[in-house]
Amino acid sequence: MARRQVNPRDLDLVIAAVHAVDPCPADQEAAWTDRVRERAVSLYVLGDTVGQDIARLDAAKQFTATLLDVRVEASSTRGVLVLRNTSGSSSSSSGPTAAIPRPGGR
Repeated sequence: MARRQVNPRDLDLVIAAVHAVDPCPADQEAAWTDRVRERAVSLYVLGDTVGQDIARLDAAKQFTATLLDVRVEASSTRGVLVLRNTSGSSSSSSGPTAAIPRPGGR
């Protein structure tokens, strides 16, 4: 019978999952294996999500601009940035990349 080749990524996920769960208690190998399997799947999903986030960041357009003003939204802790790009036009941006905390944390 031919031996199946293990994907190195899968092996890395299992090793990370083993390190992330508690040591295997005596006589509880089945439950411990289930915890390792669940953690490995969680790590895989997390890795996929992080990969998508990195791809989105890689695809983002970078530009040089001058920060003209920052206004805190009344309904949240986000800031609205008013920028002027090198062509001279200005625009506003808000969201996670423009988030700033309000003074005093609120």
